Amino acid sequence: ELIVAVQMFMDHPLIGVGVDNYPVYYQEYSRRVGLDPRTEQRQAHNLFLRTAAETGLAGLITFGLVLWMMIKSVIDAYRQFKRAGMEKYANLVAAFGLSILGFLSDSMFTHNAFPRYFWILAGIAFSLPQVVKHTAADYAENGKSTINPPHYRDT
Repeated sequence: ELIVAVQMFMDHPLIGVGVDNYPVYYQEYSRRVGLDPRTEQRQAHNLFLRTAAETGLAGLITFGLVLWMMIKSVIDAYRQFKRAGMEKYANLVAAFGLSILGFLSDSMFTHNAFPRYFWILAGIAFSLPQVVKHTAADYAENGKSTINPPHYRDT
């Protein structure tokens, strides 16, 4: 499946074979490669190669920019919370960053089988600048945050 994805990308490098068309073209490319005797439609089992095969460089660059913006947002939020002395919040952001890395690691072995989870992670990552802005402002104003993370509420 991975070799077929690379072949599709090489044949259609700019815009790919079209979104969700990897399974449609799999048999044609599989016969050309000659490695897989199965006759059913298959998935690429690699999100990055499937993205390249289906959307070409245009989609791969766009996907890469989304990932870069997510990771940058997490790193910036972590640094700002650390700088503000809000260690608990920085730790929460670090844990969230690890969840993104876990999803991306899993994506090396699965295709886009669960896109909603990726977009949930993206939405949270993209909201972090607003969270930092309001939480850090509250912390600076009151000397401590009145918006406590649920697991760290003072009793």
